[in-house]
Amino acid sequence: MSGKWLIGALVVSVIVNLLLAGFIVGRMSGDSGFRGGFGAAPIMPQLKFLEEDRRREVTRNLQTRRELRPILRELHRSQKDIRAAFVDEPFDEEALSEALAEFRERLEESQALSHRKLVVVAARLTPDERRRMTRALDRRRGPPDKRPPRREPQQR
Repeated sequence: MSGKWLIGALVVSVIVNLLLAGFIVGRMSGDSGFRGGFGAAPIMPQLKFLEEDRRREVTRNLQTRRELRPILRELHRSQKDIRAAFVDEPFDEEALSEALAEFRERLEESQALSHRKLVVVAARLTPDERRRMTRALDRRRGPPDKRPPRREPQQR
């Protein structure tokens, strides 16, 4: 009985991971109006409050998409490996574990790249522009009363 629960939990975990990755990859591939704050969101939609010339100046030489393409290809390959490991017979737990670990690495790599680019952009913004960017991100997530409450860090 416990083996069935474990397999069920694994299936749910993989599905959630695939959905999350698909969502992030989809949002990173274009101007999508991502509502997730400072995660792995594309930078350009977060800068719509700037005039076109200033936005070009702030984002010059970023080349985010060019750098992100190989990572996204690897994410897609990892998703295929996960699907294959799921349906291959005989079932190979190690193959699925490796495919999930590879997927996690690529996902972390894409987020790290986005964060590095965000730091570059933030350094080019004026203090007022950084405040405006923060307000723009808050508006995209919805009004404060509609957001889930923040969890306070536990003190030790």
